[in-house]
Amino acid sequence: MKKKIVKYSVLISILVAVYLLGMYSNNDLKNLSDKYEIKAKPPSIELLIPNVSQKFLDHSRKKALETGFLSEDLKVEVPGKLIFNGDTLKVSLKLKGNSSDHWEGQKISYKVSIEGNQRIYGLRTFSIIDPKVRKGINEWYYQSLLESEGLIALNHKFIALKINGEKKGIYDLEEAFEKQVLERNKRREAPILKFDESILNDPDSVIAQGTYSETELFYLAKVDVYKAKRTLRSPTLSAQYEKGKYLLEKIRLKSIPLNEALDLDKAAKLFAISDLTYGPQAIHWKNLKFYYSPVVGKLELIGFNANSGEILPDLNYNLWKDGRSSAWGSIDAWQDIFYEDEAFVQLYF
Repeated sequence: MKKKIVKYSVLISILVAVYLLGMYSNNDLKNLSDKYEIKAKPPSIELLIPNVSQKFLDHSRKKALETGFLSEDLKVEVPGKLIFNGDTLKVSLKLKGNSSDHWEGQKISYKVSIEGNQRIYGLRTFSIIDPKVRKGINEWYYQSLLESEGLIALNHKFIALKINGEKKGIYDLEEAFEKQVLERNKRREAPILKFDESILNDPDSVIAQGTYSETELFYLAKVDVYKAKRTLRSPTLSAQYEKGKYLLEKIRLKSIPLNEALDLDKAAKLFAISDLTYGPQAIHWKNLKFYYSPVVGKLELIGFNANSGEILPDLNYNLWKDGRSSAWGSIDAWQDIFYEDEAFVQLYF
């Protein structure tokens, strides 16, 4: 009986201690919150879209919903205004995203460009996206990790969006691929290249005919560049684009040692981070972006749209090596380029 009393006394003492610690923690958090004015309320942005502009956007969305793809001819820029911190700015905007998750629901994604020299958060061009498309705050975490490791990262902020006075809820404001992202990441202005992924999605392209595999489409996809007009008008940027394009073509054909074309250490870090966060979508050939560094004369990989946050089944390298289905179905022809390179694999591990 005496042992039971002691046992219950100890149990009650533990419960009381836990309760008191909980109260103390609560008060401590409240004091911190009061001291630093911790708030969960995101900044507010309002878009003012005139009726004429809205009709163009509605037409583009309707056509995209019919085909399941937002083709380039449907990405029509229309005029509007943006209100932020009491300032009203002139903007142009268009629908964002090739795939329907950006514009099939109630929360539509937009690409916004501010006219003139004004900026918000230092940005002239950005996307406002339904957070579910970027898996909540997962892309913010992913990009923050890239930045902490000295890799090029996109800025993400969460905002409360209104359109013509109507509340649309929380949106993810995502930095665009232009010179501001390079300046913020302490890189010299130079072209950012990509593979044109429309060849995979556009129902009017060759993929609709079922003629080509994804591997063949990978070899067919053209090497494109962000801000093409600005790049091609500048003799310096145009020459850098040609150099970067040459390197990327050589990488695709495996006709150049990888360390001669890529910043290998940064590339290995990006692959490792994409494994650790289970964000392999970022290193898929159609999602990766390529910054041509004029300082070292090589390409630097940029991770984007990782879709991270699920449970890691295995390292993507192991999946590739064992011949198992790789994450997000990334084709062997692309993975072979990296995982067959001994220097890359050593840095990756």
